[in-house]
Amino acid sequence: MKSFWKRLLVVIVAGGLTVGLVVAFLEGRKKAAAEAERERPVKAPTRVEVANGENVVTLDQATQTHSGITLAPLEMISHRRQLSAYGAVVDLQELTDLRNAFETAQAQLGKARTSRGVAQADYERVKALFGRNQNVSQKTVQVAEGTLQTEESNVQTARAALHAAQATALQHWGGVLTEWLAQAAPEFEQLRLQKHLLVQVTLAAGQASIAAPQTAQVQTADGRLVSAAFVSPAPRTDPKIQGRSFFYVIAAEGANLLPGMNVTALLPVGEPAAGVVVPASAVVWLQGKAWAYAQIHPDRFARREVSTEEPVPGGWFEPPSFSTGQRFVVEGPQVLLSEEFRAQISVGEEGK
Repeated sequence: MKSFWKRLLVVIVAGGLTVGLVVAFLEGRKKAAAEAERERPVKAPTRVEVANGENVVTLDQATQTHSGITLAPLEMISHRRQLSAYGAVVDLQELTDLRNAFETAQAQLGKARTSRGVAQADYERVKALFGRNQNVSQKTVQVAEGTLQTEESNVQTARAALHAAQATALQHWGGVLTEWLAQAAPEFEQLRLQKHLLVQVTLAAGQASIAAPQTAQVQTADGRLVSAAFVSPAPRTDPKIQGRSFFYVIAAEGANLLPGMNVTALLPVGEPAAGVVVPASAVVWLQGKAWAYAQIHPDRFARREVSTEEPVPGGWFEPPSFSTGQRFVVEGPQVLLSEEFRAQISVGEEGK
């Protein structure tokens, strides 16, 4: 009988311990779950959605102000379509050497003409003396005549050197630059002193019928546009392009260009068309494309693609339909793009 009660007591104690362990385990899991819930980051409400095929970001007015977002309508302008052409900043060493050759030939010609004038006067004098009284010998007359002929030959040689330099300049640089060079014109001095740069613009082979406009723009490596003024057709083409070439000049100051650098020239063609300017400050880049944010509601902004085929000073040209009377984010578009990135990250974490 005693053994029975002992066994019963053991069972009761074991059962109590088991129940205690189960209760303790369940309580521990409950506490761990509560702790994990407290430590879980609070999920921020998404500010991005897709509406009518566009990515739309929602930002309240307070957030817009705090983030430095500025809105403005796009500026309307009249713009001619621009043809892109290859350009290169010309090394003017050859032109400078030709100017030196011109100066040397001109100096030699002037000197030869002066000497010829002296020889001519001397010959006329001794010839007159010989004809009147033969106060001078015939040999003296012959010597004077020989000297005159020598000086005349020197004049012809100097003139030929000048014509050769002029012909070389015409063949390589054309009539306008040759005239600047020959006269040491102010335009040539601007080039020589590198206050202006000479750019050779070459059209593609299929663009032979296009006339060179009087003004154009040169796009530098950093994307800035510099005004260019037409000089003349170039008598030689760029061997890499094999198209018609033209010379333009641009101001050197601020262009950050050096002889030998390649540039893109933008030549206006066709009739002017109305459109808007999307300023560079309004543009963000994503996956190799340019985008701008249009305000479609006081606190909602739609991301729209910007074409970069028509650069204009300060931004890019778009048809007026792009704007449709809306205001765009012209300062702080990166804030809206960051919201899109944040939404993508949140979606990626939920999918794990």
